Amino acid sequence: PTPTGTIYWVSPTGTASWASCSNNSPLSGTSACSLGTANANAVAGDIIYLRGGTYNLTYGIAPNNSGTGPSARITFAAYTGEVPTFTKSSGYVYGIYLENKNYIKISGITFLDMDIWGYVIKGSSYNEIANSTFQSATGGRILYIGVASSNPTSWATHNWIHDNTFTITGTGCTDGGRDTIRIGSSQGAYGNSADN
Repeated sequence: PTPTGTIYWVSPTGTASWASCSNNSPLSGTSACSLGTANANAVAGDIIYLRGGTYNLTYGIAPNNSGTGPSARITFAAYTGEVPTFTKSSGYVYGIYLENKNYIKISGITFLDMDIWGYVIKGSSYNEIANSTFQSATGGRILYIGVASSNPTSWATHNWIHDNTFTITGTGCTDGGRDTIRIGSSQGAYGNSADN
């Protein structure tokens, strides 16, 4: 289903308040808001368009709220014809962090070197990651889809990861210690899992 919620704009240099970065016409630069502001405020049905450019992250896409169904997702998407590129600024950086979050859609983002490309864990279900690019020139990075908990009722299920590109170069991709996507981690994100 096509989302029909309120449209918000995010840019690498965004400083606007949440209320000010909502507009049916594109906003950019400081007139848009930051990714952190979008994470804190987006609710079911909202569509967050990310403008092109480099986002030097301390934290990636990590919404506080969930969507409520297929037609009321929270959508984080590249604006048409532009490429939002996520890279690490400082600290331990996740490109995506969904913990017990449902009906989140992420589309058209380029994720470069960071500590973890993404976690979809602890009951996070019915999420979609599509048409994105995951690249590492410093060895393997992992996209985790799993439980990350000893609680067997908190599996992440019905997540759709499709039409993405994964490229890993560097020594980390040949040392046997990294996988590209790890599905089903049962004892924490680094626990036993089905590696794919």
